[in-house]
Amino acid sequence: MPVLTDTAVSAEKLTTAEGYIAYGEPRLPGDGSTMLVRTGAAGGRLALVETEGVNGVVSEVSYRARTPPSKDQLLAVNGSETLMADVSDESRITVRRLPSLEVVSAFTAARRDAKGGRQGENEPVALDFQADGRLVTLSGPVVEHWDTGTGRRLNPPRDLGDLRLTSRAEPVYGVGEHRIPGVIAVYVHGEPHLHAVAPGTGRERRDQLITLGDDLLAVAFLKDRRYLSLLTTGRIVELWSAEPGHRARRALGPLGPLEPGEFTVGNPAGADFVVAYDSTAVFLKADDPSYRDTYKFSGQQGFVATTDGTSFLGTPALERTAIGFTRSALTPTRLDPALWKRHICKVLGRGLTDDERNALPGPLPATVCVR
Repeated sequence: MPVLTDTAVSAEKLTTAEGYIAYGEPRLPGDGSTMLVRTGAAGGRLALVETEGVNGVVSEVSYRARTPPSKDQLLAVNGSETLMADVSDESRITVRRLPSLEVVSAFTAARRDAKGGRQGENEPVALDFQADGRLVTLSGPVVEHWDTGTGRRLNPPRDLGDLRLTSRAEPVYGVGEHRIPGVIAVYVHGEPHLHAVAPGTGRERRDQLITLGDDLLAVAFLKDRRYLSLLTTGRIVELWSAEPGHRARRALGPLGPLEPGEFTVGNPAGADFVVAYDSTAVFLKADDPSYRDTYKFSGQQGFVATTDGTSFLGTPALERTAIGFTRSALTPTRLDPALWKRHICKVLGRGLTDDERNALPGPLPATVCVR
């Protein structure tokens, strides 16, 4: 599921002070919990690093770019976590194999000028892996469809403005994977519709139009394709039911508001969904509105990513210092009651006393440790 956060997060991490930028966190069998980061003053190194244990570097590559990546340029990882894609030199796409970071292909997408962005910095290119392993890129209104193995563009570039999906003078588009094979999901920021566009013909599938809330900022299908997750322009998360043949309706939410770069969402399986923000992590089921499992942290958090929906990578919230705001190192937190129970029992070697039990948030099981 595409990450719904719309800004990258910088944080001091591991053993360097250059600042690791977290853009994704694939779990690789045998390697524990890992994440992809771009490092260096000009973003000239790419690394797959551990977030647990000794914080080792699984693999790392350096590259030269005439134009450094935008600070808001997100990395993309495919669903099977075997490929990743990055952007350098304004619109040069490089696809690499995971975990080795070996180059698979490289190609140049349409270029978008730095309109409305930071001075001297190019606007990021949206990257979205499709279920068939191919890659969709979006530069401004231009969508392109690529074979990741060869770097060959599969169809002519498609300008979404030609489809007249909106009457806005300068629309901002978003793209993603659609549940219908052979089409891509397209939406316009601030408008209510999720469109289905066939890249082969460049035409909209009007029979697949889904109408949602009026203020979309991002939208994605869950793994159970009957449901969608939404992020609104007010930074509220909602879950919607959109079963084929039925009008879409909100199933759960609103949750938030969410601070940019301070929250994460996840869809571990099916209709299961988790959103972590502020001092709360909430586990939901889009197909069971009555289900809600909530965890409260002792203080406000800056959540960056989640792996399987139970392990969160984050940091305490930004703190003001004499030189501005700072953030402590990123650390993983597992919301696994059985793991915490084993850890407590190993440390204490006994059960909890009444005073210890009363000091902890409840409810607690009757027996935590067998004496």
